[in-house]
Amino acid sequence: MSFNSAAAFELALGFHRAGQLSEAERLYREILMNEPRHADSLHLLGVAARQQGCNEMAAELIGQAIAIDGAAAAYHCNLGNALSDLGRTEEAIAAYRTAVALKPDFPEAHFNLGNALEQAGRTEDAIAAFNQALHHRPTFAEAYTNLGVALGRAGQRQEAVAAHCTAIRLNPNFAGARFNLGVELRTIGYLDQAVNAFLAALQLRPHHAETHINLASCLCEAGDYDRAADMFETAIKLDWKSAEAHNGLAAVQLCRGKVTLAIEACQEAIRLRPDYAEAHNNLGNAYKDLGRFEEAVDSYNAAIRLKPDYVTAYSSLLLCQHYRSDLTPDEIMAETSRFAARFGQVQAA
Repeated sequence: MSFNSAAAFELALGFHRAGQLSEAERLYREILMNEPRHADSLHLLGVAARQQGCNEMAAELIGQAIAIDGAAAAYHCNLGNALSDLGRTEEAIAAYRTAVALKPDFPEAHFNLGNALEQAGRTEDAIAAFNQALHHRPTFAEAYTNLGVALGRAGQRQEAVAAHCTAIRLNPNFAGARFNLGVELRTIGYLDQAVNAFLAALQLRPHHAETHINLASCLCEAGDYDRAADMFETAIKLDWKSAEAHNGLAAVQLCRGKVTLAIEACQEAIRLRPDYAEAHNNLGNAYKDLGRFEEAVDSYNAAIRLKPDYVTAYSSLLLCQHYRSDLTPDEIMAETSRFAARFGQVQAA
């Protein structure tokens, strides 16, 4: 009895759609043993490889499918996905562009192109790609919220908020869109609305540490330090490796006057991310509050080495110099002059 590739492929496709990847892969390989140029099997074998984190293999297999049938837009789109996962962003962009050239009404390819362009820092091009995705699928909630992120980065704040709100209207249970809305609202200073957006996101995704961190930051900015501390501590329980959560907790503890706890949180943030300039700056603030000025200066200098244009750290360093007994007034004035030369004129008191 002869092998029926078409029937085997349909069966493999069913396994694949059901998430039974090993069964699907076995059948794709069996098809390829009988028909080595079966492009669809090569393509989907590559897709299955990517689903299991084997992106090099995925790119190789999908590339083989494209060598057989270069006119299949889906092949190029999925090649772009594997290349993007590998960090080969420009190659991914080229693959997505080929996909949309072959099939202009391919919303997923336009969407993926937008994501890759945004990753490459080409925000205006990303906005155009997301708009193309929405032109071909007006109900594409993910494209609306990613468009909102790109618009925010381009400084189009109100348009960004509108895009996130449209995504939420299309999919009220879209936690990511509510999170992105909260980030944008916080950026433009609408703290109460941002808090509400983050709370709504947490109702849908309660164990998302980054949402807890952003909510805590909003509460801190609003002066609600106790609730902010609770939120940062929750974020740390959810993701104890989050240097951002530890540093945020340190900032709140400073505001609460709990300087020793702030130092502990800063040190943990720095242990997790030694190049975290903001954590070094907060550590300097904590040492300054305790009158440990030399240690404060060391921390501020560490922050400045990591982030040479960090105005806040320079300003704190300059203030701290006035408390040091080992510096003469002329040395302090020289430091002030260096600050003025770097960041602008300083008005003498």
